[in-house]
Amino acid sequence: MNNLTPRQQFILSKVLNEGPFNIKGLDKQLDISTRTILREISSVNKYLKKYSVNIFNDEDMNLIISGNKESIEEIKISLNSVPIQWLFSKEQRQIVIGCELLTAKEPLKASYFSHKFNVVMGSISLDLDNIAKLLVTKNLCLIRKRAHGISVEGSEWNKRNALVELFFNFNPFEHLLAFLYDEKIDQTVNSFFNIVFGNETMHIVKIILNQPNFSYFRTNDVKYFSLFLQILLAIKKTENGDNLSLPDKIKEDISSLEDYKKIKALDEVLKEKKINLPDDELAYLCLHLGDYRYLLNKNNNFTESDIDFEDIAKEIILEVSKKMHIDISKDTQLIKDLSQHIRQTFYMLNLGIKVINPLINEIKEHYPKLFKIINNACRLIFSRYNLKIP
Repeated sequence: MNNLTPRQQFILSKVLNEGPFNIKGLDKQLDISTRTILREISSVNKYLKKYSVNIFNDEDMNLIISGNKESIEEIKISLNSVPIQWLFSKEQRQIVIGCELLTAKEPLKASYFSHKFNVVMGSISLDLDNIAKLLVTKNLCLIRKRAHGISVEGSEWNKRNALVELFFNFNPFEHLLAFLYDEKIDQTVNSFFNIVFGNETMHIVKIILNQPNFSYFRTNDVKYFSLFLQILLAIKKTENGDNLSLPDKIKEDISSLEDYKKIKALDEVLKEKKINLPDDELAYLCLHLGDYRYLLNKNNNFTESDIDFEDIAKEIILEVSKKMHIDISKDTQLIKDLSQHIRQTFYMLNLGIKVINPLINEIKEHYPKLFKIINNACRLIFSRYNLKIP
C-alpha cells in the first residue's frame, strides 16, 4: 500500500468495507471536490490494475468495487496492515489531535503527530491552526512553543466540554453507539478511543456499564454515551493529576441526590478494578445524571415561576406553525415535551454542562427548510426572554 497516499488508502478502505459508497458523502468527509475524488479513484485504479480489480461509479455516483473475490480479499488483508490512524480523514485527524492535547499530561510535539498519522509537518501545522480556532470558541488557548511543545490552557471544565463535543463530531452518532454497545464496530471509532483512553481502560468501563445492575444508565442514549465518555475522562484525568475541584456546598448538595447513590454503586465496582476516583469526580459524574432543577434552585434561589417554559414552548410552536402553514399549536403533548426539553436544557446550561445534539448535522442535511424555520423561531422567542440556548 506504500504506492497509495493516506487519502487514497482511506477511499479504498471505505469502498472495500462500506461500499457501495456515495461520492457525495465522501467529498464532505474529506473536504475535497467530487472532481478531486474522481482523480484519486483513477490513481487507485492504476494501483488495483495488477489485481484485476477496479472501482467504478454508477449513474447515482455510488462507488463500487468489482473483480475477483480472492483478489479483493487479498487487498483487504494488505490494507489491514496499514495503521488505522493513517486512514483517518483530515477532519478526523484534527479531532484526534485535539482530544490528545486536551487529555495529555504534558506538552506534545508536532513531530509526534506527524509520525503517528504519517503526514508531513506542514499538514500538522495547518491542523493545529484549525484546532486553535476551535478551542478559542470554547474559551481555551492552544500554546505552541518550539522548546516547550504543544498544550492547551484553560479551565478543566471547559476542556472536558470541548472534548465531549469533539467525540460527538468524530463519526455519526449511530457508529459511536454501536461501539459502546459492542455491535457492528467501526474500526476508526475503536482506534480513536484507544488512542485517547487506552484499550484496557476502555474495555473495563464498557464491561462495567453493560452489567445488568447498571441498566438504569441506559434510558437515554445521548446521556449514556456522555456518561461513558465522562467516566473515561475522569479516570484519565485522575491518572494525570488533573482533577476537577467543585465547591464543598455543591458536593454536599449532590451527595443528597438519589442519582449520587447510583454513581457510588458504580464507584464501588471501579474500585474492585483498582480504579479510585476522587469525590469531586464522582460529583461531576452525577451532574450528568442528576436533577439539574433541584441543584439550580437550591444554589441560586431560582424558582420555577421566574420563567414559564410552557409559554416559551407555545410561542415557538405558534411561530413555526405560521411559517410552515401547518397548525400544530394545539398539540398538547408536543407543548408538554418541548417545554420540558427547554427547561432541562436551561438548567444544564446554567450548571455549565455542555448540551449536544448528536443528530444536528443529519437534521440540517435532511430537513434544511424545517431546521432554518425552527432555528429562526428559537432565536426570536429566546431573545424575548433573554435566554441564551443554542
